[in-house]
Amino acid sequence: MGVNITAEFVGGTRVDDVADAIGILLGLPKLPKQKESLSGNGNGWYVEVKGVKVKASNAVPTMLYIEIDLTRTENEVAAALREQEGDVYQMSYHLESGKLGESHIIPKSSAEKIALARALVGFFGGWIDYNDSDSRAVNFRAPRHPQLHATNGKRWQQFEQSMWDLRPLSKKDVAKVAKWAAYQ
Repeated sequence: MGVNITAEFVGGTRVDDVADAIGILLGLPKLPKQKESLSGNGNGWYVEVKGVKVKASNAVPTMLYIEIDLTRTENEVAAALREQEGDVYQMSYHLESGKLGESHIIPKSSAEKIALARALVGFFGGWIDYNDSDSRAVNFRAPRHPQLHATNGKRWQQFEQSMWDLRPLSKKDVAKVAKWAAYQ
């Protein structure tokens, strides 16, 4: 089975947002897309990330797959993941993992994946265990993003802006967490 990371997101974290954030953190191209409001609250924009897909699992109803096309980026962390995973990095996203609607990902415990999971938890809120085989259950915890549950209006636009402002991971980000990786 191996040694994994457990990254638990606060309840209400949307899989599409997590997938887009992964794409941004790995340097995939992003575009601002115009959104027309159906509720009369005015127009806005959202972040669209190229090379990101979310697919259903046929075997587990409460699991989805996030697929990241690593051929679409020159990012150095994505290049390391490409060596580990191939051209498409597929991550399982588990829904309803807690009593309050939490969700989580469970990637292998490599430095690149710890850096990615830490950035995701730092952005959305939740907690992370860098190594599910050690005695420590939580290595890092972050509060819920203040606009996480916004669905329209100014708060929603602020959330989209914060997604846009995410920066791709660097080797420096990976170096900060490398000591906790089970796999080098």
